[in-house]
Amino acid sequence: MVAFVEVKTRRPGPQRAAEALAPTQRRRIRRAAESWIHSHPGVGREFRFDLVTVDVARGGPPRIEHIQDAFYGDE
Repeated sequence: MVAFVEVKTRRPGPQRAAEALAPTQRRRIRRAAESWIHSHPGVGREFRFDLVTVDVARGGPPRIEHIQDAFYGDE
């Protein structure tokens, strides 16, 4: 399994890190994954797109979350 991982960090505000992955960014990640898979034949037969979010809290530790299969390549 090959995981293509995007990491998003957000400070306190109206948008959480998990909400910050725009469709244009998902397409960019998908194109990069396609290029990587094409240049590594035989590897990456199974792959997924993950998201790691880091929400920075005021005066506290950051909240880190790993979301497997956060989106699919056909979006």
